[in-house]
Amino acid sequence: MMSLKEFVETIKKEIGENIVKNISIEIDPEWGTVVYVTVDLSMKETLELWLKLAKKYPYKDTGIHLVFRSLGEKNITDTELTDYLVSILLVNDIRPRLSRPINVVEELRKERDKR
Repeated sequence: MMSLKEFVETIKKEIGENIVKNISIEIDPEWGTVVYVTVDLSMKETLELWLKLAKKYPYKDTGIHLVFRSLGEKNITDTELTDYLVSILLVNDIRPRLSRPINVVEELRKERDKR
């Protein structure tokens, strides 16, 4: 497994130093090491890049969560955005987490009663 420094340098080289505008690292108590990469690309190009790199450097192999931020235009629909994000989550075997437990039956009952 490569070190965090090696990982960041590899990502920077692979993307291109002229496209990477910022890289920051956070240690999150729930998620662990998260590397945020800000790029000067459209949203669609950013998501395509994120998916490609998520497949190449999956969390299970690196122990590092890779997150992208786009400085470019939003040139995709909300549906396309959702599809990309779901694909990225699946590649990294990330499941949604709740901050607190919920009673699904009770929540559905509340929604039904609103109608």
